[in-house]
Amino acid sequence: MNKRVLITGGAGFIGKHILTPLIQRNYEVHVVSSRTTSLSRNDIILHQSDLLDCNQHQTLINKIRPTHLLHAAWYTENGKFWEAIENVYWLKATISLAEAFYKSGGQRLLGVGTCAEYDWTDGLCIEGKTSENPSSLYGKVKKSAYDCLHALNQTYASSFAWGRIFFPYGPEEDKKRLIPYVISTLLNGNEAKCTHGNQLRDFLHVSDMGDALAAVLDSNIRGPINIGSGHAITIREIVTTIAQKLNREKLVLFGSIPEPAHSPQKILADVNKLKNEVGWSPKLSLDDGLISAISWWRNLETINS
Repeated sequence: MNKRVLITGGAGFIGKHILTPLIQRNYEVHVVSSRTTSLSRNDIILHQSDLLDCNQHQTLINKIRPTHLLHAAWYTENGKFWEAIENVYWLKATISLAEAFYKSGGQRLLGVGTCAEYDWTDGLCIEGKTSENPSSLYGKVKKSAYDCLHALNQTYASSFAWGRIFFPYGPEEDKKRLIPYVISTLLNGNEAKCTHGNQLRDFLHVSDMGDALAAVLDSNIRGPINIGSGHAITIREIVTTIAQKLNREKLVLFGSIPEPAHSPQKILADVNKLKNEVGWSPKLSLDDGLISAISWWRNLETINS
């Protein structure tokens, strides 16, 4: 086996869904975390290290000697990450880790960016065409991370790609986010308070997102690439579908809470690069993805009851 990948954030919501696809692609998979994780599987190798401590990076890289680095770790606490100072801390750590990787002879790096790097005015986000004009600190710092890693990659003449993720959903998602909030609230027989719900968003099941990132890492694609479904759906339709599957339509209160300030009408990924150059398309339909999410939350509610 000559493909050895180090994954940061591999125990996270998205990260844990990257592991199996990479193992299936014959990678030796190493996962680093700052604390003990719930990952208990014998087909990966776990390492404990504080990635925010840049002094630990070269030691970690020298120990593993990865040929590939998939950097997914970041500060993601729901509701706080948009303007959190932790974004700046992670920018510093990202640059340091990438430099240690390249210095050790690393061959290919895939960073996980965000659709928030784009200017959302036009709604459709196309790599290399849509303006990169982020409005949040999170988006600005992620864009800075891309710019810095791109420059660093040119210095070391290695391979670099940057996956801009759109809206993941699925089992184990933060309960405060839209889809798990609606599911868990309705399962408990409570009213789900929502905005008008006319916003269009590009949702992708987290298992598909993990598989897409694995495919991108294992490809020769360079530069930014959108990781989404390529289909826009209204929040109202998502929520209504969930309510119908739970037979709780009357408990959904559209328009009962205000729309967040500066919320764009549409955020959609152009996925031609992902589809045509990587050769990847989603495996799960939105309907099947919502069924899996509902099933997971229903099982959790049963266990906790």
